Amino acid sequence: MDDLKKQARKLQRKGGGKHADLLNRVARSAGYDHWHHVTLCHKETDERAGFGKLNAELDLIIQAARAGETRIVITGPEMITVPLVLFTSQGDAWMLDANEGSAMCLIWRGEAMQRNIVCGQ
Repeated sequence: MDDLKKQARKLQRKGGGKHADLLNRVARSAGYDHWHHVTLCHKETDERAGFGKLNAELDLIIQAARAGETRIVITGPEMITVPLVLFTSQGDAWMLDANEGSAMCLIWRGEAMQRNIVCGQ
């Protein structure tokens, strides 16, 4: 996305027209429908990457619970936009969403629970 912005700025310096029009032009040259399409695709890519990081962190907290370790993890914006608290307690693992006032059991008495987490929901 940054490369496309640079291309548009370069064209603008050469007298190519309005910046918004140039963003649309470079977006189409890169195979997108328009500049907004670029931003939507970029946002979706970031969300999917964060979702993958979250799943990896969930796997780690489950491993810690199975090993009998006590662990607390608070996710940051690099993972997903809503901060979550992941923690272990007496061999169980939980995920808390304080903003929604909800919790999900990840592992209960050694048995991993089904994760019903959907990207983009």
